[in-house]
Amino acid sequence: MASHIPVLDFNEFHNPATRAAFGKRLVEVFCSTGFVYLKNHGVDQQLIDAAFQASKDFFTSPIENKKKYSRPTGFDANAGYVCQGMERLNAFLDKEHETIEVREAYNFLPFDLARVPPALPLATFTRLFHASWELTKKIFDCLAVGLDLPVADLFQRSHALVGQRGNPTTLRTLWYPPVDGDAGAKDHFTRCGTHSDYGTLTLLYQDDVGGLEVENRKDEFVPATPMPGCVLVNVADLLQRWTTDKLRSTRHRVGFSGNVANQARQSMAFFVHPDDNYVIRCLDGSEKYPPISAGEYLQERFKQTY
Repeated sequence: MASHIPVLDFNEFHNPATRAAFGKRLVEVFCSTGFVYLKNHGVDQQLIDAAFQASKDFFTSPIENKKKYSRPTGFDANAGYVCQGMERLNAFLDKEHETIEVREAYNFLPFDLARVPPALPLATFTRLFHASWELTKKIFDCLAVGLDLPVADLFQRSHALVGQRGNPTTLRTLWYPPVDGDAGAKDHFTRCGTHSDYGTLTLLYQDDVGGLEVENRKDEFVPATPMPGCVLVNVADLLQRWTTDKLRSTRHRVGFSGNVANQARQSMAFFVHPDDNYVIRCLDGSEKYPPISAGEYLQERFKQTY
């Protein structure tokens, strides 16, 4: 898998002598693959582990308890528990061979705390949210260099409200419960349907259980094997639109590849979005895609999912 998704050392960002070359290389990877592993990314592993353990405690509690903290059914709020079956991400659903997506999630937004369960420590998830945002800002700096943006802080300015009302950037913790029977699981169930992400970037923290698959240039899905100490970063749809398809938002899915159907799996995704009122226009001035506010774009995508 390392031959498909490159591994880059983020220490090169911190070295002034290598920062520009690192930015160019990151853009090259995002143009070709859309995914990259970053090592030495700076997010505390103990903090990540603590969030994983708290998530496990919450997701393994009784369903009646979890539903007390459910995400609202409309599109005006996104924070809260998402039970199995509440959303579908498979963009190519075959009605005659319908699969069930076996997945639960909890969406954390620092400004919407009405549905935070006691099992998910507020301090832990707030720290992880902000640590992920600090890393994202550095990635934005790299992209500004790699894309030769005339306005170096464009991405940061368009995400000025991250962590505040008016920006939907979300830390999502995911739980994939075990499914009995590998053969049956592969025929009738999946963990996450084929999709691409909605916003600007996604940062993904994985446990050591496999299952994530990424589509390569040959339209083949290949394993994105968890790599200890690395965060997996990918381009999302709005950034592809923003860069007039220069950066590639790659389809991916989570299935039962290997022998993992009877194992629970965890991951945490930091979904980065521009501010709701920010209008996205093609950076090259081509208007291949019409201008659209980031909030309007996200609402359109949510309507396809929920």
